[in-house]
Amino acid sequence: HQQPPTATNSHQQPPTATNSHQQPPTAINAYRQIGLMTESTYQSFYKTYSLSGPIPTQVGRMTNTLAFQFYTSSVSGSLPSEIGLMTGMYAAWYNSGWYYRYGFGGYDNQLSGTLPTQFGELTAIEAVLNFNNNKLTGEIPTQLGRLTGMTDYFRLANNKLCSDLPTEVAKITNSDTYIKTGNQLGTPCCLALPSAYTCAPTSLPTTLPTVACGPGYYYYPSKLQCVACEIGKYSSISTTAPVPPWPTNCTNCESGKYNAKTAQSECVDCDAGKFSSGDRSVCNDCDSGEYVFEQSECIACERGRYAPTAQTDECLVCGEGFSTS
Repeated sequence: HQQPPTATNSHQQPPTATNSHQQPPTAINAYRQIGLMTESTYQSFYKTYSLSGPIPTQVGRMTNTLAFQFYTSSVSGSLPSEIGLMTGMYAAWYNSGWYYRYGFGGYDNQLSGTLPTQFGELTAIEAVLNFNNNKLTGEIPTQLGRLTGMTDYFRLANNKLCSDLPTEVAKITNSDTYIKTGNQLGTPCCLALPSAYTCAPTSLPTTLPTVACGPGYYYYPSKLQCVACEIGKYSSISTTAPVPPWPTNCTNCESGKYNAKTAQSECVDCDAGKFSSGDRSVCNDCDSGEYVFEQSECIACERGRYAPTAQTDECLVCGEGFSTS
């Protein structure tokens, strides 16, 4: 691939076009047929081309392009997301001691709309992402923070950008000079550009009474009051702060526990040989010759085991020489 010609001094203008296999068409035709330049490595359209109108989406076909410039013209409309396909963008050459900063530049135009998040795909670029002096709006995408190889000429000054500057972007640029200047960063977009953005409505103070339910109670929304837990249930949550969420129900006692009273903050263990009822309101007895299985039911002792009174989890083992009838 041919490299840009050597500059003779620091004020020399960059070349208009150089590529590896094909010379681009001239003037406005080049802009309209840009999707055909798939082998082009460098394109520069400056003010003498008198470009106007939006950037064609076919620009995404130029995956071999190292540098793309269109500046000081009347290019308008939004930046197409297909720009994110130009992942070959690199554009930082050294030639005879002179540093070429061609990169990706569209400054001094009439571009509008938001910056595409797909700019974050151009991770190989090292110099020049310059869109100063346009009409770009909205927030700066955090994805631009992925361009960590950027060493120079990351510029978005004098647009209509708003909201907070992402910390990821602030790390790779001199934000005060080249990003914040001429924008309204730090101001919500709905305040900076009220015609394009709407602020979320401010919540009105609630007119509901302040309620804080204590242990053994839950909040009943339709009654706007705290209600005591029923028999067989409990609540250990205390909502001492007058803000939601409040507990809106109580919890059933676990197996083997019960509550015979309302408004309880914990359940009571059943005695040995007893199991809790289905509604957890009482503990029931097992008969002799039975044991309580997992505190939920009575089961008869197996042969060779006995229970003079109800046992817990298993029956007693008969002694040597004895058996159950």
